[in-house]
Amino acid sequence: MDERGDCNSWLHAHITLDCSRYERVEGGLPLHAREGITVGIPTDFPFDPPKAFTAHSRFLGFPHVHWGRWLCLYVSPDTQWRPSQGMFGFLAQLDEWLRRGARNELDHPEGPLHPPVAYTVASTSICINADTPDAASWPWFGAAALTHRKPDLLDVDAWYPVHTVPSGISFAPTVLLDFELPYEYPRRVRHLLRYLETKGLPSSRVLAHLMLASERVPANAALYVGIGTPSRGIAGDLTRRRQHLTFWEIEPADVAKLRATSVACDISNCYKGQETPEQVRALIDTVWDTLLRWRDQARVRWCRVIENRPEIVTRRDEGTATDWFRGKRIALWGCGAIGGLIAEHLARVGVAELTLYDRSRVAPGLLVRQNFSALDIDDTKAAALARRLRAIAPELLVTIKVENITSGALARADWDAGVDLVIDATASLRVRSKLEVVLKEHDRHVPVASILISAGAKHAVGVIAPPAYRAGPLDVLRRLGLAATRRDWLSGWVQAFWTSDAVKGLRQPEPGCSDPTFVGSHADVAGLSARALNALASVLDQPGDAASGFLISQSPNEREHHFRFRPDTRRLADGIDFRMSVNAWRDMLGWIRAGHRERSIECETGGLLFGEFDETLGIAWITNVSGPPPDSRFSARYFVCGTQGTREL
Repeated sequence: MDERGDCNSWLHAHITLDCSRYERVEGGLPLHAREGITVGIPTDFPFDPPKAFTAHSRFLGFPHVHWGRWLCLYVSPDTQWRPSQGMFGFLAQLDEWLRRGARNELDHPEGPLHPPVAYTVASTSICINADTPDAASWPWFGAAALTHRKPDLLDVDAWYPVHTVPSGISFAPTVLLDFELPYEYPRRVRHLLRYLETKGLPSSRVLAHLMLASERVPANAALYVGIGTPSRGIAGDLTRRRQHLTFWEIEPADVAKLRATSVACDISNCYKGQETPEQVRALIDTVWDTLLRWRDQARVRWCRVIENRPEIVTRRDEGTATDWFRGKRIALWGCGAIGGLIAEHLARVGVAELTLYDRSRVAPGLLVRQNFSALDIDDTKAAALARRLRAIAPELLVTIKVENITSGALARADWDAGVDLVIDATASLRVRSKLEVVLKEHDRHVPVASILISAGAKHAVGVIAPPAYRAGPLDVLRRLGLAATRRDWLSGWVQAFWTSDAVKGLRQPEPGCSDPTFVGSHADVAGLSARALNALASVLDQPGDAASGFLISQSPNEREHHFRFRPDTRRLADGIDFRMSVNAWRDMLGWIRAGHRERSIECETGGLLFGEFDETLGIAWITNVSGPPPDSRFSARYFVCGTQGTREL
């Protein structure tokens, strides 16, 4: 198979098209009145699209024309080619392509440029992660710092000016130009340098740049050379052009010849910054004749370039709900089924820092639904998960905390320091209870969220408490349960989380040595945790002092539900934190005013408070109030609460 694909078994049809009536502009395709086209029809037509090429090279140098003859009709054949339209669709596309070419619109004015073509022949790929430098003057001579991710893949994570390359690092000498190269890049050193000469860039500067770099290349290693040209951007917009980068691979034998030339001329001090620019230029002139011979003999291979520069790459998740997490610092409590998947989502979205809290270890039975591998067995979950996250996002700063959260993190006053959000994925009532006590005594500055999955992995709930709410997930989950209980259509969640039957579906996977857990697959947990994280992001994107709760189901018949809860009215008395709902406080004031109207402002009044008292936490929640029962007695000195109707209430 050659670089254009093996067409020996294809059917070739020679056709002509009438182009005499096409609209033409200066700079467009030089079409004749009739154009001859050869159509190559593959053996798997119509599932594979045909190819079109010309017998001439008049279109050489135009975008979307390869090898001077092959016409690139489809930017994305997988999405543009429609097998059902067959040859009719292909000919219509060919006709449209020629019409746009005649109008010089092969690169659509509002679409991206078709970058120049460098036909890949090297086995090494280069992934570019760092934006190209903004040069004060052009062309820019410098170096792309190279790191080996794996044997056939190099990363470019930094750029350096030509005289400031740190010692001990691998690099590719690079030239960034301020003019475009031919649409099809030359495949020999001499061809490229001759083209640069026509643009006013002396070959001597480029060759000396390569020669100096060759001294830092290990023996029997290839030299990689970067070439940039302003060919990335939007067609017709010359103000926003970005560098299109390609890299040569110069074979070790030719690198050795280049290094020998450098050593013979004793110009190694140039790269160490020990010579002035004038001295460097003088030295370049002395070795020019030697380099010309090398230039004419050297062979190069183009590398496959993988673009990952923020300046030109549009993230595939741009504009999604999880944008909120990008660049944030997050503490994640629990690295199990829920936490592990949430951590992976966060790593992929681009969080800056992630602190993992979990003291348990990976057991074989966990692999069916937690994102660990067999190699992780008996490692701590936090350490195993950290390895996975670093492999996904090498730039992510991951910190491991192998500790008990209640006696470790929550025993420290700075448990929320240095993060923007805390996510509790432990599903532990102990953790939520301890956090509630801590929040009674200490102010915090970050939101705290909690996500739980039901025993059958059919439902999920999530809550988030902002700093101004002054309570934690335990408080919000209680209010979310009350809100769901008052709505008959939310009975599925009530049964799953807020009744005595909620824990009946839990299983103990390894009897006698494991905690009871929910029953669900990796797919169940992945779907629920991902939707919960999206819901969490949508809440965080709308800051305020209200807490939020959301209900999620796997069933298509149950839609997602969101609730917001205003902070309670709080009073501290005798060490008890009294938390009265806004509605209860309003109703209580209403009963006091009613007593003033019906009796006297001098008479005391009262009623019943409905809620919950947790003596261990020292919290009394007051959710509803009622007025005085009918058999109550009132006076200016006392109030005696009656009992009539209280049982029913």
